[in-house]
Amino acid sequence: MTPEDIADLALSLPEVKEDEPYGPNRPVYKADGSIFAMLAAATRTHPDQVTVKCEPQLALHLCQQHTAIRPWYQGRRWHWLTVNPDDTTMPDDVGLGQAA
Repeated sequence: MTPEDIADLALSLPEVKEDEPYGPNRPVYKADGSIFAMLAAATRTHPDQVTVKCEPQLALHLCQQHTAIRPWYQGRRWHWLTVNPDDTTMPDDVGLGQAA
């Protein structure tokens, strides 16, 4: 899945808006004013990444099942996951299109 695919998927959901509050090449996707996904373009130190909000129990399960998915810790927000979308171990049907 490419960053463009992820953006298209996010924008296909009802009432989703794209914004870049963190600068260029770092779009966020909001529903009802709340961020549910963030993209980060590749740099010299990391590949393209998407960070998504997830149900806590599903987040734990996904991290245990897929090496391409890891927790994104920011304070107590442990229900966010960072995914390397072009990792070959990441199946396309993992459920990233299901907003939390």
